Amino acid sequence: MNRISINQVSQRYAGQEILNHVTFSVNEHERIGVVGRNGSGKTTLLKLLARQEQPASGTIAWSKETIIGYTQQNLKVSQPTVMSFLQQAFAELVPIQNQLQHFEEQMSNGKTLTEQELTRYGTLLDDFQMRGGYEIDVAIQQVTGGLKITSLLQRSWTDLSGGERTKVALAQVLLRQSNLLILDEPTNHLDLSTIDWLIQFIRQYAGTVLVVSHDRHFLDVMVTRIIEVEDGAVHDYLGDYTYFVAEKQRRLMDEFQNYKDQQVKIKKMRQSIHQLKEWAHVYSNEKFASRARSMQKALDRLVVIKRPKLTNKSLRMDFNNVQRSSNTIFKLTDVRYAVAERELFRQVDLTIKYGQKVAILGDNGLGKSTLIKLMLGETMPDQGTVYRGERLEIGYLSQFVTELPLNKTVLEAFLAVVPMEVGEARHVLAEFLFFQEDVYKLVGALSGGEKKRLRWAQLVSLQYNVLILDEPTNDLDIASIEVLEDTLDKYDGTVIVVSHDRYFVEKHFDRRFILADQTLTEQFS
Repeated sequence: MNRISINQVSQRYAGQEILNHVTFSVNEHERIGVVGRNGSGKTTLLKLLARQEQPASGTIAWSKETIIGYTQQNLKVSQPTVMSFLQQAFAELVPIQNQLQHFEEQMSNGKTLTEQELTRYGTLLDDFQMRGGYEIDVAIQQVTGGLKITSLLQRSWTDLSGGERTKVALAQVLLRQSNLLILDEPTNHLDLSTIDWLIQFIRQYAGTVLVVSHDRHFLDVMVTRIIEVEDGAVHDYLGDYTYFVAEKQRRLMDEFQNYKDQQVKIKKMRQSIHQLKEWAHVYSNEKFASRARSMQKALDRLVVIKRPKLTNKSLRMDFNNVQRSSNTIFKLTDVRYAVAERELFRQVDLTIKYGQKVAILGDNGLGKSTLIKLMLGETMPDQGTVYRGERLEIGYLSQFVTELPLNKTVLEAFLAVVPMEVGEARHVLAEFLFFQEDVYKLVGALSGGEKKRLRWAQLVSLQYNVLILDEPTNDLDIASIEVLEDTLDKYDGTVIVVSHDRYFVEKHFDRRFILADQTLTEQFS
């Protein structure tokens, strides 16, 4: 049975068509991943399916009993605390609860209810219990515990960081008694164990799930269908992300072969038409002319296959002529560090050699970023030593790209770090998808992905021989992540990364360490 039917839907903003006559359906109990480049229209599609926007044309039909849970961006929250905000997920139960309290107050004050009132009270009790009214607190504790935000329950929304708000908003959506769950980048700001909890939650969810995600591991284990949004169209793949990649390549090659075959056919038909017209003229033969006209009509009726795009505009990243550093990059010996008497880690011994690709894994708040700061020399250990090698040129990418000046334009921010002529700088920025007027945007107005691209433009231009990267794949679309992976694979220098992206880490980092229980332990495959 269809949960949603989408028929010939188009959407446009400021005259630009984002979706063009899109048609597909979503069935009950399906788990669907929505993928595509940044700006391709994924979030627009989700907003339409979540009834947040109306299409410019076409129709969207939902089954009658559909209840939607949708993760919105830029929420306007009026509740005083996180707890009261989460309780809004059960807003439809509040009137029932108020009526029950009214009857219970009357009975506690000694009033005898009429038979009609008692019947009404019993009906309300059954309805409240059937809809999980007595399990609200338990449900909130389970979801906030799973997302590791229980400590935020009495905090004010205005006091939360961007990452905390994202997780709280996700928690409220998960708490809603929906049968259609629409999630936009739900794994952002989640660590590995929290992502695992979310995977289990969605697997046990009885309804339909649509999710936009750039986390390829999450898509592989979660979804059974991929919808790709590309150039205003939607392409459907019945399988997980790995299947999608292989099948897309196969389809693309088939389309290109069909295109080439048709082009050969068209060329031959045109040559034949031309030859027939010449013969008709030379021999004054109407049969040749008639055959030429018939063939021309057949050519005019032919539906010409559009040349498929084998490549799209993507980042261009290349580290050339990186200068060799010393063989030992960092050596940490018996390192201990504590914050306000809370020990983050102790007895850490770690040696990193030139050219190694090293990943540091672990849950949020355990000290991974602190470990990076020790390597950078921004923090000193409470105990032990941190040795830094010679001839190190270290490029650092922070998780939220805080090293960029928000009040400068893209071009100004780039030139503030990279000594280069304006014309050459604009050429470099174009390789990182900042075209024409894009270079005059203020850094503070950029999206997370755009800030990452600008910082990468700086890092690549300065040719560092050591890269220290904190969550480098966050906010990048999958195509950009793949360019980054290819670049790091070819990079001769040393890479140290903190990441929760399993796919990224497992395929491209030969040394992996886990920080847990105040101890750093190397993970062997």
